[in-house]
Amino acid sequence: MVSSWPGLLLGAMPQQWAALISVAPVITESRDRAAQGWCESWLCPLPAAAHVRAGPAPDLGSALELTQWAGSQKEDHITAAYPVISDPPSQLLQGLLKGWVPSLQLDPAHPQLPPSAGGGAKDPDRTSRVASLPQGLPAVTKSGEGAHWEKAGLCQALLSGPHPGVRDTHALLRVPMLRLYFLISLLCLVKSDTDETCPSFTRLSFHSAVIGTELKVRLMLYTQRNQPCAQLINSTALGSLNVTKKTTFIIHGFRPTGSPPVWMKELVLSLLNVEEMNVVVVDWNRGATTVIYTHASDKTRRVALILKEFIDQMLANGASLDNIYMIGVSLGAHISGFVGEMYAGKLGRITGLDPAGPLYNGKPPEDRLDPSDAQFVDVIHSDTDALGYKEPLGNIDFYPNGGLDQPGCPKTIFGGMKYFKCDHQMSVFLYIASLQNNCSISAYPCDSYRDYRNGKCVNCGIGQMVSCPLLGYHADSWKDHLLDKHPPMMKAFFDTAEEKPFCMYHYFVDIVSWNKNIRRGFITIKLRGEDGNITESKIDHEPSTFQKYHQVSLLARFNQDLEKVAEMSLLFSTGSVVGPKYKLRVLRVKLRSLAHPDRPHLCRYDLVLLENVETFFQPILCSK
Repeated sequence: MVSSWPGLLLGAMPQQWAALISVAPVITESRDRAAQGWCESWLCPLPAAAHVRAGPAPDLGSALELTQWAGSQKEDHITAAYPVISDPPSQLLQGLLKGWVPSLQLDPAHPQLPPSAGGGAKDPDRTSRVASLPQGLPAVTKSGEGAHWEKAGLCQALLSGPHPGVRDTHALLRVPMLRLYFLISLLCLVKSDTDETCPSFTRLSFHSAVIGTELKVRLMLYTQRNQPCAQLINSTALGSLNVTKKTTFIIHGFRPTGSPPVWMKELVLSLLNVEEMNVVVVDWNRGATTVIYTHASDKTRRVALILKEFIDQMLANGASLDNIYMIGVSLGAHISGFVGEMYAGKLGRITGLDPAGPLYNGKPPEDRLDPSDAQFVDVIHSDTDALGYKEPLGNIDFYPNGGLDQPGCPKTIFGGMKYFKCDHQMSVFLYIASLQNNCSISAYPCDSYRDYRNGKCVNCGIGQMVSCPLLGYHADSWKDHLLDKHPPMMKAFFDTAEEKPFCMYHYFVDIVSWNKNIRRGFITIKLRGEDGNITESKIDHEPSTFQKYHQVSLLARFNQDLEKVAEMSLLFSTGSVVGPKYKLRVLRVKLRSLAHPDRPHLCRYDLVLLENVETFFQPILCSK
């Protein structure tokens, strides 16, 4: 498979076309259906016959019409009439025509060809040209003041490969306009990573990662109107980007295998479903794909400069920095910071999804993401002990499960590649969950994960007038409150479930014991709803201390929210597998919802819990 047709075409002079035709069968045999489908959709939907008159340049609707018109025009006429052609195939054709039109124009002495091979030819040279034509190829005939092009059989001829009727390829190439047809046919036969019906994220192999890749940045625009299909844009062609709308950039990070991010499509579609906006995928896979992490890190500043050039063009067309939102994953988070720094922190918002830690830990603010890089910076830290950055980097920094091991991820190396990347990627999946309206993930401002787990940080520090911070897309609802702080920074902690939608529902379990001696141990609480659903919470991060007539408030986290609880159970354990079995005498146990503080509190009185024995009971409404 020939991987790039521009190089093949641009490197070939007209006298070398016979050599190109000789390799066409190989290209034809190995092309994929996508290339053929692209050709059919690009060339064939034209009318059966197109009339193009000489003189002023027509309003060309396709590259094929351009080539038709070009056959009857002079080179300077083409250049003057079409200095800029918008779509990439036409740009290439324009460039080729500038250099080759003199040799491609119809022979003035023989401006027309008969519709059938050899019919009506009077001179020997012309007869030799026409005699080699396969019957399926279109003919060019004279019609009034212009050229009349019959398209019947064009796509069939172009897509069918070498035709048995062509006995002499050199003779075939001596027909001037057929050279131009052959140019178009190569566009169909040769696969390219830039000429796709729907541009997709660059897909590379591990071999590319081993040998390394040079930086090439592609910007792919998605909107609600073209959700299934991206549009390639750049700083000179904004395409259908609406500068009056919010523009969200998605910037990936290090790609050690060359494969596209598994989460990219879902993130794009989820963003478009939550709000009408422009979503621009920053594809720098050529550059990020390498087995040597430092090589990818070294390219981050260059990516940021390319993005600045593009945003400058947006601003020149009326965009506002307030509407620029950057979502950076791993190295992409720091790229977002570099872009924000170049605009003096005036970008609307930056979200860092587990910003890369290696090579960035301990660096000064100018060399990494920083709260001053945008008007609002929120960060999710999900792998602080390996690939992510541990310290705060934003106005609000979220630490799911303390920022360490994430539920649902492998705990040992036997989990394969997932063991290395699952915790790191979890920040992205949590962000996507925040867009899908299954549930809202609340976080609790706190100084440490331990304090959060011990129930010391559940009122969000601002009373009941404002809800706790929400993770992900809606984190900016806390923007005004945070910017009133000095410094405007805050850490927030929460726990997640193993599977989507990842939400956990928090309850307080208040236990008053009446043991004569102090008891230390762990509590497991299980709830069964009236609908039969069961959910469980193990409060085992550290042993709780129970003293006579003292209330211990334990933060319980459930992966289901049971509106009506029919049954509860408690299990007390000291964690010891040998020695005597202890009892925990409970004067009162109370269950109260943090997510729904208006729900009635449920209680039970006078219980005796035997160690490692589950005790079931029906709760009742607490007495006032």
